[in-house]
Amino acid sequence: MIPSTTIFDASTTRMITSAPTGVFAIVIAAKRRWAEYSDGKDLPKVREDKDYPEWKLFSAGMLDKWTARIRDFIGERVPNAALILSGAANVQFYEANNAVGRDIWHHATSETVSKFFSWRPEQPVLVSCASFNDHAWRLSSEQTEHFVQFHLQAISRGANPSTYILGYPGQVPWPALTEAAEIMRFHQKWTDVYKGFRQIAKIGLVLPRVQNMGSEEQFEAAMEEYKGLYKALQELHIPFEVIALQYLSEILKRGGLDQWDTILLPNFGELDDEHVEGFDGYVSKGGTLIATGHIGASENGTLQLESLPATRRKKYLDELSQYWSQYVAPDQQDPNHGNNSFYTAPLIPILGSYSLYEWKDDSRGIYHKLDNGTFAPPEYIYGNTQTEEHGVGIGPYQDGTGVLVPFPVGMAYRDMGLQSHRDFLEMILKDVSEESLLRFDGLAEQVEVTLNRNAQNQTVVHLLNMSGIKHQNFGKWLPIPESNITLRNGGQDVAAMALRSNTTLQVEDDVIRLPGLDLFEVIVIEGLE
Repeated sequence: MIPSTTIFDASTTRMITSAPTGVFAIVIAAKRRWAEYSDGKDLPKVREDKDYPEWKLFSAGMLDKWTARIRDFIGERVPNAALILSGAANVQFYEANNAVGRDIWHHATSETVSKFFSWRPEQPVLVSCASFNDHAWRLSSEQTEHFVQFHLQAISRGANPSTYILGYPGQVPWPALTEAAEIMRFHQKWTDVYKGFRQIAKIGLVLPRVQNMGSEEQFEAAMEEYKGLYKALQELHIPFEVIALQYLSEILKRGGLDQWDTILLPNFGELDDEHVEGFDGYVSKGGTLIATGHIGASENGTLQLESLPATRRKKYLDELSQYWSQYVAPDQQDPNHGNNSFYTAPLIPILGSYSLYEWKDDSRGIYHKLDNGTFAPPEYIYGNTQTEEHGVGIGPYQDGTGVLVPFPVGMAYRDMGLQSHRDFLEMILKDVSEESLLRFDGLAEQVEVTLNRNAQNQTVVHLLNMSGIKHQNFGKWLPIPESNITLRNGGQDVAAMALRSNTTLQVEDDVIRLPGLDLFEVIVIEGLE
């Protein structure tokens, strides 16, 4: 540890930190270690440098080793003390905050907690909820409706929330503190319910990582696809967890992928050999892998993933003009009906990119591709003819199933918001995935659902009202009407309680009646196997 001097300058409200010359020795040592690691490459100077992703991997590994050394140092001297940090620490730490000039991802806290528990299920997570709006604007209070989402998303996935304010309570105006305190007290009151949370959702969504992608552009495309799939799953109330590519190596070593029946791989492009082997192994043992959009292939088109239902990619189209006015649609009963002006709905527009595949003999397809229509005046533009190309390909691989969607359906949904794209994804999931234990009927799509089981073997359902989503934060939420939970295995010997309203819920046959929802509710279900 190198000592430094920190001075708070009250006249300018800024922190001034000076460090001794030893810091420069660290910089020199870091350059030397990087050169050894990278076989003599120059240290990247800016994000755009071609070796920057590799350097990020290297530096992340070094930080993790450093964290482990600090953890062990503390543990040897104070065995009951926990290091709260990221990586190899005893307790995973995440600061939930907003930032001026940064595009918001409204599900960031939920995503982060989920990926931590997918990585290390037994390791506690602490979420520090920042009450100020951006580090550089420390006296600007976060919007109340936004601030409470940090707390709600944290507890809904099993993390411990912590409220972070600056200054003395009551002397600096933090209007969101009252609402946050209510959630903190709620979490404390129901400690026994939150004890021993574990994931039970059967769908996993893989989160991209720039360091493992072929380029910054491919990472951005994968993230757009990921966010579109995330949003679609959330709106469909299909419980899922996030699997971070960043932690996949460790998850594979402990056989952790087996907890999910279905995994979605969003528009990833090239994969590392270790990850290819891991995903193929997952499918071979009975899992279902759904790859969407661009996937890795050799120069002759051979796919990296053997578990997918195609042997070769014949063509990859990534220019809009190459797939303009092309669709995925059900089988057209009469593709040449009259002047080709008759179609069977839905017509799902292909957006983002499109790949033509050589499908395996034992594969099957759902829907077909409709090729370009005639370029003509509006009254003559129809004429899109059905091809033999699968709208989605599905095929067996040893004990599992590989699914290949030839265009980024999540990116298309995120860009255009067409329900037909979301419905297409739902249709695929219903075809290849096992039905969830719970089905949410009549629940507004603005509600996010999470599913966990606790130490008492109770099933815990969080319902978060996301109707207040705005362009760059959250605003006032809208009331959500009553709805139902349908139990796949029936409702015999099942009891349910709503914690926030502190009421026992009515269970009739296989249906739990849910009350209307304001900001959130937590449903605890007994007797569900």
